[in-house]
Amino acid sequence: MKRAVKHRSIVAFFVISLFLLPTIASLTPAAAQQANQPVGQPPVEIVFKSVTDQTAGIIQVAKGDADVFLWSQPLSNYKNVPKDLMNNLALIPSGSVFVDIALNPASNVYDSKKPGVVQLKDRNITGQRIPGLVYLNADKVTGSNWVGINKVAPNDHNIKFNPWGYWKIRLALEYLIDRNFIVQSIYQGSAVPMLTALLPTHGDYGFVQDIPESMGISAAADVQKAVKLFNQAIDELNKTYQQYGYKLYYKTVNGKKVLYFKYPDGYEEPVTVNFLIRIEDERLQIGRQIAKWIEDYFGIKVNRIERERSVVTPVVYGQNPIDTSKTLGNVMWSMYTEGWVSTGEEPAYWHGRGSAAFFYAPLLGYGPNHRVTSWWYFYNPWAYELGKKLFFGAYTPDQKQQLINDIRAMVKWGLEQSIRVFIAQSLQYFAVNKNRVTYSIYGAISGLWTPWALRTIRTVDGKLTILEYSSQGALFMSAWNPVLGFNDIYSNVIWNLIHDFSMYNHPVTGMPTPLRATWDVKIGNITVPEDAMVYDPVANKWITIGEAIAENKTYIPGVSDLIESGGKAKAVVVFNYKLGKWHDGSKMTLADILGSLAFDYEWAFNDTKVTGKPDPYYDPEIDSAVTPALANIFGIKIINDTAVAIYTPYVDVDPALIASQVDIWPTVPLHLLLAMEKAVVEDPGGTNYGWTTREATHERAIDMLKDGKVIKQMALELKGSKVVYLNGLNLPFNLDERVEYLAKFIDTYGHAVVSNGPYMVVSYNPSANELVLKAFKDYPLPRGYIPKQLLEVTHNNVFYNPAPLKTTTQGTTATATTATTTTTTTPTATTTTMTTTTQTTKPATTTTQTTAPPTQTTSAAATSTAAATKPGGISAGTAAAIVIIIILIVAGANLALRRK
Repeated sequence: MKRAVKHRSIVAFFVISLFLLPTIASLTPAAAQQANQPVGQPPVEIVFKSVTDQTAGIIQVAKGDADVFLWSQPLSNYKNVPKDLMNNLALIPSGSVFVDIALNPASNVYDSKKPGVVQLKDRNITGQRIPGLVYLNADKVTGSNWVGINKVAPNDHNIKFNPWGYWKIRLALEYLIDRNFIVQSIYQGSAVPMLTALLPTHGDYGFVQDIPESMGISAAADVQKAVKLFNQAIDELNKTYQQYGYKLYYKTVNGKKVLYFKYPDGYEEPVTVNFLIRIEDERLQIGRQIAKWIEDYFGIKVNRIERERSVVTPVVYGQNPIDTSKTLGNVMWSMYTEGWVSTGEEPAYWHGRGSAAFFYAPLLGYGPNHRVTSWWYFYNPWAYELGKKLFFGAYTPDQKQQLINDIRAMVKWGLEQSIRVFIAQSLQYFAVNKNRVTYSIYGAISGLWTPWALRTIRTVDGKLTILEYSSQGALFMSAWNPVLGFNDIYSNVIWNLIHDFSMYNHPVTGMPTPLRATWDVKIGNITVPEDAMVYDPVANKWITIGEAIAENKTYIPGVSDLIESGGKAKAVVVFNYKLGKWHDGSKMTLADILGSLAFDYEWAFNDTKVTGKPDPYYDPEIDSAVTPALANIFGIKIINDTAVAIYTPYVDVDPALIASQVDIWPTVPLHLLLAMEKAVVEDPGGTNYGWTTREATHERAIDMLKDGKVIKQMALELKGSKVVYLNGLNLPFNLDERVEYLAKFIDTYGHAVVSNGPYMVVSYNPSANELVLKAFKDYPLPRGYIPKQLLEVTHNNVFYNPAPLKTTTQGTTATATTATTTTTTTPTATTTTMTTTTQTTKPATTTTQTTAPPTQTTSAAATSTAAATKPGGISAGTAAAIVIIIILIVAGANLALRRK
């Protein structure tokens, strides 16, 4: 049964822009034939700078001091810009920014004498959890993340009452917040209320729209219901607490009701939550308003900690949630005004499954449902398995309703638990100087956040200056490494120009679009050859599937499932790669691809489980992010120097989505990855390097941009070493020669940012917050390359502006697709032209050839994802937010969802 998809908010989005057309440069869509003819020069140089004031950024672009302000803003921010300057601007729309309140659900106290089990992912604890009680710094004080109540003295005030540690109080906040007020008073109408993890403007929202409605959650507050639910929760908690001597009760202080927490020794203190409020944008006003509501109606004292991104993000995402933070004044964070940016569109159904799993499912996301099992973590086994299924599970075309049901179940559970309370989807605009920028294909909803926007941009002279916004001048929030770095929007938009993709989602349809790889998919009951390979992280070598099964090596992801399936896969994907060179001049080969994949296997598995010895090559966050994706690889066969076949149990509604799920593509060369790994394991110079910065463990993320000297030292020490990640493969790899390339590059440029994309970093001035990119002369595709699929399917998402050009002479503008690689020896036909056409030869087997564009299927066995026009200028097949398709890029699920 089809659900009606409502687009009221999208219509409102365009109505707002129409009202402001007299003062804002027109965005009248170009005619199709014009849009298919890019005009202007592809940039040969791109300069990134930062500004500390949003209005100043707009004015600089309007004056011509910069070409693009890469910071989307609501229309209200443009009101104070003089009209003569506004006439120099074109505004590019975006609906991909959204805000929620992350709630820390930390509750780590249990009663071992009560019957029951506290279920965890890696172990179980006998007893019952006592909701709402958190023992601060338990991991440091007791050596465990969990504390038995019988071991806590009556005068131990290290126990605190955490309101968000009880689900009913978290749910009460859903009803307390007046999203309509926030949209109208703070965003001044340039936003829409957001009730679930699914964007309200997305086509999938119709699948879940009735769920919050059935629970009484709406854009308008229901204060009476919120207070009633809150009081019920307090009564329930007191019934539990009384047997331990704790109590919650109200006192009148200065004429106001204030909630207090009393200890067994008689000591009392006001219940306090520590609210981290970002100061850079509307979140400052949002945080202050929500804090006031909590104090006024719940009687909870709110400690407002108003800080910019570089202060709070390492705490929320980089430390154990039960720990206090010196940075915050030795308190445990309780709430945080999260902001998110989607850097790509999604195919239909993927937004629902990806967003629901990422934001709700425990151990699959960041923040309150983080992925680090060595910390205290929020966990529910049913929700974890469902989230894993939504992220990595197979749904065939005839299982569409099951997929919808699973999305609905995840969203319902997510709302009931409310570890994130969603607030608003902001409708914003980027400022572009229309006297210099002549062309760009931007995301139908992501706007300029999609990598395609800057990869297709043209200017009058081939030079491009981009401003990024930073209230405190710090340009980047996360480290520049491809493992657990690049997870903020500021560094990610630059990295997306520096590294390449094998494929990336189309800016309208959201379907995977080929860039450096083509693919062929065969679907059916396929026997995995015994000589197909997987990497054994304990033996430190590639082994055959035959060996893995014979020796029962079920610790290798996918092996146990393969045994259970009788050695059968559901699909095989043949990838043909266009390799080229790395920025340091070394040649990219299959060794980089498979060696980087072996790195994933290694760092995602704790060898201690088999050997009993400590494993320095393990990170629990990598484990949680990567292991389920690795389980979708049943085996790999090398076909030739540029092609591999991957056997998988994964199927989906379109063959292109199957290919994207097992896509393996490295973003740094193997020799650079090995050098960074060496630094992380050996900690040269006494610095505790890690793959991400973690306050609790004092790890400092290795950073290609800042740690060039250290990385060079590590690389040189690798000379003469054997590359274990290539053991068992007959692939040529001259490590010593590669190290020389890298060392020379670092000496020349002063950093180690070596990748394979169209631009490379030639200079970085951290004191001036200026970074300069130049076109990579050995890039294997023509400068300004635009895949033809982007030109064939547009949906009012092309900025076409030939007026500034003085002549019609154009520079290099390549629009042809990647050169086709024909493989002569493959398990399937691998001449990879690129539309998705499914041809059924037998009832049991569906042979699929992918040719262009991968957005339609001609077989009845596949679900068509072609864009269908809907009122309000939105495509029914458009996926409007997080590109949650998991792509193994070196060592993690590289989500196109970035923190703002």
